Amino acid sequence: MKLFHGSIRKKLIVLVLLATMPVFLVLLVTLLQNRNSAIKLAERDTALYLNGFAEIQRRITNSTQTLLRTVACIPEISSLNMERSRVVLETLLEANPIYTNVILVDLTGNVVAAGRNHDTAKKLNFGDRKQFKEAVASKGFASGEFVVGKSTQKAIFPFGMAVLNTQGEVTGAMIIGVNLDHYGKLFERGNYPNNTFFGICDHNGIRLFRYPSNDLTAIGQPVKEKVYDAVATSGTKGSIFAIDSGGKERVMVYEPLRLLENGETPYMYMFMGFDHEQLQEKANSILQRLVVTSLLSLAFSLFIAWFIGGRSVVRLIDRLSRVAMDFSQGDKNVTSNIDYSDGEIGGLAQSFDSMVKNIHQREEEKNNLETRLQQAQKMEAIGTLAGGIAHDFNNILTVILGYTEMAREDAPADSKYAKDLSNVLAAGNRAKDLVKQILAFSRQGQVDRMPLKIQPLIKEGLKMLRSSIPTTISITENIDPTSGSVFADPTQIHQILVNLCTNAYHAMETTGGELAVTLRTAFINADDQTMLLHLTPGEYVELTVTDTGSGIGPDIIERIFDPYFTTKEVGKGTGMGLAIIHGILKEYGGAITVDSQLGKGSTFHIYIPVIEKEALPEMEESKDIPMGNERILFIDDEELLAEMGKDMLERLGYHVTVRFSSAEALATFQNTPNEFDIVITDQTMPEMTGSDLARRMIQIRPDIPIILCTGYSNLIDEDSAKVLGVKEFALKPLTKGIISRLIRKILDKKA
Repeated sequence: MKLFHGSIRKKLIVLVLLATMPVFLVLLVTLLQNRNSAIKLAERDTALYLNGFAEIQRRITNSTQTLLRTVACIPEISSLNMERSRVVLETLLEANPIYTNVILVDLTGNVVAAGRNHDTAKKLNFGDRKQFKEAVASKGFASGEFVVGKSTQKAIFPFGMAVLNTQGEVTGAMIIGVNLDHYGKLFERGNYPNNTFFGICDHNGIRLFRYPSNDLTAIGQPVKEKVYDAVATSGTKGSIFAIDSGGKERVMVYEPLRLLENGETPYMYMFMGFDHEQLQEKANSILQRLVVTSLLSLAFSLFIAWFIGGRSVVRLIDRLSRVAMDFSQGDKNVTSNIDYSDGEIGGLAQSFDSMVKNIHQREEEKNNLETRLQQAQKMEAIGTLAGGIAHDFNNILTVILGYTEMAREDAPADSKYAKDLSNVLAAGNRAKDLVKQILAFSRQGQVDRMPLKIQPLIKEGLKMLRSSIPTTISITENIDPTSGSVFADPTQIHQILVNLCTNAYHAMETTGGELAVTLRTAFINADDQTMLLHLTPGEYVELTVTDTGSGIGPDIIERIFDPYFTTKEVGKGTGMGLAIIHGILKEYGGAITVDSQLGKGSTFHIYIPVIEKEALPEMEESKDIPMGNERILFIDDEELLAEMGKDMLERLGYHVTVRFSSAEALATFQNTPNEFDIVITDQTMPEMTGSDLARRMIQIRPDIPIILCTGYSNLIDEDSAKVLGVKEFALKPLTKGIISRLIRKILDKKA
């Protein structure tokens, strides 16, 4: 072709034009497409942000429902006891600042008690409120609509929960108001286009919240009629193009929220809108700058080509042109394959390859960091929640277990009544173990390793799992009773079993199958070191969990033990289960391995070293509960706990003086310090904690023995309690046997 006939400069110019024009055209077309798709991209990103806000509100609503259902079962609430229920409601508000107020009303809507502004609220009636009517009618949970709180005089969004007596009859309702102002702080953390807004309205289209706010978007006023009609008609999340209250053209995304996943009427709608015109202007400005830049780059390339000659130059430029085109079309793994030592072009190729590699690595690092941050925040929230649950739940369990033990003692031996009470005790002890598991998972519980045989733990765990796994999945077990003992924490063994079986269940959830659990003795020798490099040769207990599910692909099997790695959908896993198991077994000197084939299932092998038989402590055969007749000062700010403790200790023969506050107990002890042989006190109390009370009592009488009890506390542990002079530190729930042995241990040693 004559086009290529002539000097090297002409050829280079032609080649440069041919090489760069496609890139330029692709870039130009891409920029034009990007300008046209900028709105769609912004709409997609805005929808993702809005979905995040909606997910937060769903969790708040679910948490509110769970909280109200739990509180409604408390005897002080279900009996409509004004004074005691008021204390419960005040405590609820202190622990949950997101709520503006929580009010207990009777069947007529008259206020029984309020957690805030009690005296003002007592004069009010909520019988006309939507949340009250629907909660009473459904005997359950109901949402409200925009309202100015009768007791707080603030714009809120309310929920209601029916209160039932022990016969299942409705005796009243609980009304709780949710403060929506926290969405403003959440919105400020996002990265949105300028002039983006976020808003919420109730099912009638009344505005509940808008950020940022202005004079045209007052709370309590209807949202734009066109916007509300489109949202209400759609019934699902989507987007519309509309004029907002300030006269701006906006693309608005919306999402309805329902109490039930398949519920008919949403109780709330969320909106987020961005400025359409401003976004398009920005895209046009970027397009103009990039077009000018590209034209200047092309002109500069032609100028350089005029002074360059040689066949190798043409070849290298052509190669760079091709990879540049691939990169512009989205291929992030391209490489120039040019020798970096080949002068300036080699350096250019090296820079290009480094740029592609760095961009790819930074994108991966960014995605990984975002995932880890989200999971870390979830784990931190779980840890905080676990501590609060442990304290309250252990106090409740103390009352349940204590009174059940005493009731079983009074029941005729071998009667159905006694058998039922024994079942209640067994369930209570399971609940106690559950709290330990929650604290262990959140890393707030102390690991209590001991010599034990894990056969009973495996059988008990499988019995519990059977009730939660559908019958489409069969469970078989083969437990060797002769397998040796290990040095482990029972709660962690239970956690390992539950995590592995839950993973197996998820793998077979849609198809069904078989879950097989085996426990046997395994001997690791030098030949096994290729699989288990870090294990010391010797005797191990091998726990095997096998499923017939979908299996694990070879492309991800090496990553399944990495923290936060998960293939499960949102809501079915955090990616921490196998990582936690791996960490536990590493501390034990054990290991975990996996065999899997796609479509055939997976088998996980757990190895825990067997301890020498001489290391096993002798088990106490005697179950006799020691008694006494000494004088005990018992302090707990919860009356039920205090009265139960008094009854239990008096049954053991002791003379018990009860005080319901630390200040009252200190005054009693100051007046008659020698009237008591031992003091038993709760840790978490208003005015003065149990540890402070113990310190002051020891100052008055240094030889007074004290037992410090707590449902859960992050302020004090056994070591710090002993430093104060406390003789024993006990975690609730305390059974009759535990407290009796602690008392005798201290008093008999003192004697």
